[in-house]
Amino acid sequence: MLPYLSLGPFLLQTSGLALLIGVWIGLSLTEREAVRLQIKPNVVYNMIFLGLVGGIIGARLAYAVRYRSAYLNNPISLFALNPNTLSPVDGLLIGLLVASIYGWRKGLSLRPTLDALAPGLAVIMVAIGVSHLLSGDVFGSPSLAPW
Repeated sequence: MLPYLSLGPFLLQTSGLALLIGVWIGLSLTEREAVRLQIKPNVVYNMIFLGLVGGIIGARLAYAVRYRSAYLNNPISLFALNPNTLSPVDGLLIGLLVASIYGWRKGLSLRPTLDALAPGLAVIMVAIGVSHLLSGDVFGSPSLAPW
């Protein structure tokens, strides 16, 4: 567990860094796979980017709707850079909806697009696991098992 990396006067969160590196490598693999499958890589890249942005905004808004009393008292806190104030399931669904609509409007066929996305999503899932390990969030609860 290494939650922070000290670089001189700066303190860098390693879990966020692992996520950024994972998304970067995942996008690179997805673009390479899109070229191999003869899909326009810039359209796939834009679809992923819009899905990520839409998912993050949707996750924050869904959280704000769920806990509206806290945000009615202090509406500027809606722009806080706190990842704990996101609704992950709602953000995932909204991000998928945004990406699907964009892909449908650009005429991407479903199967080749999913084939192009598969390697990148695998890398991103590994990066999510690494980021959880680095932050120390996923060690679990103590067990009563004898071992």
